Amino acid sequence: MPAKRTLSSTSNAASQQPPAKKLHQATLSFGTKPAASASSDGTKTTAKEPTLTLSTAGPASSSPTKPHAPSVFTKSKVSPSLPYEGDVNENIEKLFPKLKEDQRALVKLEVESMGREWLDALKTVVGGQEFLKLKEFVLKEIQTQTVYPPAQDIYSFTRFSKLNDVKLVVIGQDPYHQPRQAHGLSFSVRKGIQVPPSLRNIYKEIKDEYPNFVVPSHGDLSSWAAQGVLLLNTSLTVRANTAGSHAKAGWEPFTKAIIKELAKRDPGKVFICWGKHAEKMVDASGVDQKKHLILRSAHPSPLSASRGFFGTGHFKLADEWLQERWGEGGGIDWTSVSQTNPVPPMVSEKSEPPPFRLPEKDLSPKE
Repeated sequence: MPAKRTLSSTSNAASQQPPAKKLHQATLSFGTKPAASASSDGTKTTAKEPTLTLSTAGPASSSPTKPHAPSVFTKSKVSPSLPYEGDVNENIEKLFPKLKEDQRALVKLEVESMGREWLDALKTVVGGQEFLKLKEFVLKEIQTQTVYPPAQDIYSFTRFSKLNDVKLVVIGQDPYHQPRQAHGLSFSVRKGIQVPPSLRNIYKEIKDEYPNFVVPSHGDLSSWAAQGVLLLNTSLTVRANTAGSHAKAGWEPFTKAIIKELAKRDPGKVFICWGKHAEKMVDASGVDQKKHLILRSAHPSPLSASRGFFGTGHFKLADEWLQERWGEGGGIDWTSVSQTNPVPPMVSEKSEPPPFRLPEKDLSPKE
């Protein structure tokens, strides 16, 4: 028996699914000067312009936005959010003038690698004592343990799209903890890494909803992120081989702040909650169920997928709802992961972009 479809919204999704969209053009760069960067599958791309264009197949809608639905607008382009340029120490001084010198070292990674619009919106949280205490812990872990993802990829999810371009949020728990898996996007792994069991079940559900979907041999979900899908883990770091090791380190207030910031913005967004942990995060963040669509189901893990994940139809529901709210081209092409390199990567491979430089000062917690 198919699982029950559970959603929270006062508006119904469109009654008929539009034809599947084909992503046929995508250009992206991580900077304004031409520069080669290595992708996660070993290929190289050249950055030319700081813009990402996602075009969907088929003619644009010829009908203007309906007067009675002013919240609907056409949104077929998603722009990356590039980090601040220029001297990092000068940027830190401008953004966090009240921080002491030793505290400024704690936010260096955020200023160097976080998308500018995201940092602007979250700088009050980033400059707060709670977050600074978290960073002391994380930097100490990096100095003494192997931590995933690589430091420069912790905030890669902020670089794929600007805050206002985020349409849908998928909430995970913590990053994968095996070598070369985690790259800053929940449920996603780098190309060349075996597809994890939960993601295989995600692909299986997409195949059930879109029969023409060709299940890829990789688990890189960058093409979703480039369409405005925020793949957000509750904890952004983890110690190698130790699942949940940073779960109580203090990441949750930061990730809740991200959810709250997105929930304030128009138009409405889709929040996909796979499992009780994700549900609690969204509920604790006060997401307005009248404005946004909240889809709840069991986690896609093999331990729970057959008890309420399979058969929900959530991928189509999300796409239909977004087409209503965001207009023509505003949905998500879930099948885009099947395409060959649909977008250049916004995550690093080895030292691209340059790795985060740890401060020389000993940041060990004081007794």
